[in-house]
Amino acid sequence: MLQPKCARRTAFTLVELLVVIGIIGLLISILLPALGAARRQANATRCMTQLREIGNAMVLYASENNNWWPVIRHQANQGFPADVTLRSNPPRNDYWYMFLLKYFSKIQYSNTAGSRLGDYVNSPLWGCPEVDKTALQVSNSSADFDSGYGMGIYAVYNVNSAVWAARNAGTWSPFIQETPSVQGRYYKQQDYLNPSTRGIIADSRSWFLEINWFGGPATGVPAQPLGRVGYNATGGNQFDRYRHGKYPNASGGAYSKTGGKVSYNVLFCDGHVETLQDIDRGYKVFRQRWPN
Repeated sequence: MLQPKCARRTAFTLVELLVVIGIIGLLISILLPALGAARRQANATRCMTQLREIGNAMVLYASENNNWWPVIRHQANQGFPADVTLRSNPPRNDYWYMFLLKYFSKIQYSNTAGSRLGDYVNSPLWGCPEVDKTALQVSNSSADFDSGYGMGIYAVYNVNSAVWAARNAGTWSPFIQETPSVQGRYYKQQDYLNPSTRGIIADSRSWFLEINWFGGPATGVPAQPLGRVGYNATGGNQFDRYRHGKYPNASGGAYSKTGGKVSYNVLFCDGHVETLQDIDRGYKVFRQRWPN
């Protein structure tokens, strides 16, 4: 009678184990950049979808409010407006996010400084998925809203609008500041002329989208700091032009006009969304003219 052969135990040799580890490491080094690129592309697509949803919310708001659109910020003053029934109590600053929150959530806005973005979690108003909200620059109350989306301040600019017009000249149309003076007013949806070419909300470093051209056309659109999201008071340029592209190699939040890959999303007044890869076009989309 034949006896069954004894099963011979086998194991990896050290050389074989090192080869397998090396292959795994090589595969990871090849796949990680591809996975990172896929994640960024998915976030860019999700960002576009969120902006479309915000555009839909703007239309819903207009349909419920006699075609009026939200303003960027209505800065409260206890003695204004004259009709006491229209005053917020207690007085507070109403930002464009707040006008739209009810279309995405049943949460009542809490107005708790330092954590107000928390009211918008799991909604498009939480902001662009490429922005790390855990690293916001909360240097003052308004910085709580730096989620990565900003509303344009040039509501009714046209080709005849002054290139150098600034906020203190009363030209930030949908930006209401009740004291010391009213710097803007509410506008209806139809007041935003050329809606297919006029931007309203975009990938931004601040909750409002300002873009100036300091020093004359020869200097070009101001550079962008490369640090985390936060208002850029120095350059007056709030586009996050590299949001869905590639940031230049720089350290310490350095400014940059060259390098990298420009790519950022813009919601237009007619509701469509585009990915722009030219910062000069972004300037024209919001200000409706070239600075010349």
